[in-house]
Amino acid sequence: MYQQKRVVGDCDTLLESYLITEGSQWTGYKIKKLNEERKSVVADNIVTKLFNDIKAKSLNLDFSPIDVTKGDITKLKNFDALQNGINYLVKVSSTNAEIKEIADELQLALNTVIKYKSNFEAGFKMNNSLIRFVYNSIVVGLIQGTSFVVAESVEFVKDNVNLYKAKIKPSHNVAKNNHIKGIMQFNEMERKGQFIKFFKQVQQFQEDIVGDIVGGITKLGPIGKIIAIIGIIGFVLSFVRSLIFTYYNSRVRLSQYLKHLQEFVSMNASTLDTDAKRTKERQEKISAQLGKLADIISIDQNVSNDRTNSQIDESNKIIALDNKDTEEGQDTNLDLY
Repeated sequence: MYQQKRVVGDCDTLLESYLITEGSQWTGYKIKKLNEERKSVVADNIVTKLFNDIKAKSLNLDFSPIDVTKGDITKLKNFDALQNGINYLVKVSSTNAEIKEIADELQLALNTVIKYKSNFEAGFKMNNSLIRFVYNSIVVGLIQGTSFVVAESVEFVKDNVNLYKAKIKPSHNVAKNNHIKGIMQFNEMERKGQFIKFFKQVQQFQEDIVGDIVGGITKLGPIGKIIAIIGIIGFVLSFVRSLIFTYYNSRVRLSQYLKHLQEFVSMNASTLDTDAKRTKERQEKISAQLGKLADIISIDQNVSNDRTNSQIDESNKIIALDNKDTEEGQDTNLDLY
């Protein structure tokens, strides 16, 4: 009984977040008064719209640099630039609590993706749409998010011997970035033990009917269906849609973000060279390229973020309107990969 109440409560929160909007006739009381069957139908409608949004954008995106790793992020080209970039960001941000917290979140997310390597790899082998969406979106978020934090909040200034040293500068945009917000939501799910439950849930569907997630959902009873939908929507709603939309609106290639991280790592590594003359020459070359890439990435992410927020707001309005007169017993179907 406790499990049912907890799940229905989660479903209420989901419905409220999409249905209670300006001009909507929905209220928290009306949602709570819906029976479980009606709630599952309305939640199913919401999930369908979210997945249609995600799929529409994903069809026009190049995930090949990530897809080729098949769930093992350590096989990502220039993975060292990403990993070392995060490590250096953690180190240089020690003087700024806000940036340090974000750097720690990036590091946790990277470690979590590595931790679940076998689960992601299994998902790729089974061509599991949900696992692929989660993996691809979080890896994109790590690459673009880390690069953006570096571009926005780290600057290199010369010291009294004319050598560059990393310094944190104030930024009001970092915490607002969709990649950063999505990664934090991803981490929160991991802290609460929800991520491993996601893998178990998807595996259950695969055992029922391989390759057909929706088939697995619709074969479950009303309460089981609510549990399944909430499990899926939790991940989609938390970070996949916002990360994919932000990537979709980006106009700079993923390789440029990784190049930026490579230059950031090289600049930090140069400070370890004991030969002052050699260090100066090396830093001058890196500095020009690093600054140019930082400007490009800052602009790209801020513009992309604004476009994404606008598109998600519009999509959410449509979701609320589409569910205004939902007929009881109506069912929907998700067209995944």
